[in-house]
Amino acid sequence: MSKCSLFFTAYAKARGATVIGTTSTPEKAELARSYGADHIILYTKENAVERVKELTNGEGVHAVFDGVGKDTFLADFDLLRRKGTLVVVGNASGPPDPVSPLKLSAKNLKLVRPRMGTYIATPEEAHHYTQEFFKAVQSGLFKPRIVNVYPFTADGVRDAQKEITTPGGKLAGKILIKIADA
Repeated sequence: MSKCSLFFTAYAKARGATVIGTTSTPEKAELARSYGADHIILYTKENAVERVKELTNGEGVHAVFDGVGKDTFLADFDLLRRKGTLVVVGNASGPPDPVSPLKLSAKNLKLVRPRMGTYIATPEEAHHYTQEFFKAVQSGLFKPRIVNVYPFTADGVRDAQKEITTPGGKLAGKILIKIADA
């Protein structure tokens, strides 16, 4: 699971949601559980759509937060229940192909693609969401997970960039560029 997915998991769980996560490895599954996921589907070993249908008595989920993009986008529609919401938050596998609005009408679905710069557009919104985020950090709800620290050198920054942009979903946390010793 990506770093954003872990925060989404913790936040949704804190607000009372039953969280179903999908991931590729048992190690990432344990990490997702530590952030509050109730159910984990290893999509490398089981069919995510069938498993979600089983867990939801055939209804599907209320919302899907998809950070993968192209590889999972079309299956997301099958995961959703009637009047569900698909929130596309990333494009790890590339941007999804265009889809007809008619795809939404079968179950009266909502499709959104939030972007920070347009979602938080006013100083009041910035203040509100910043305060909410920092409260979550201070309460321990959001537990940033640092997986690597790179030196503030050309090679260090290059290595960090390579780790961020390498396909395959291996990064499960934050990386830091260390500017100076404290």
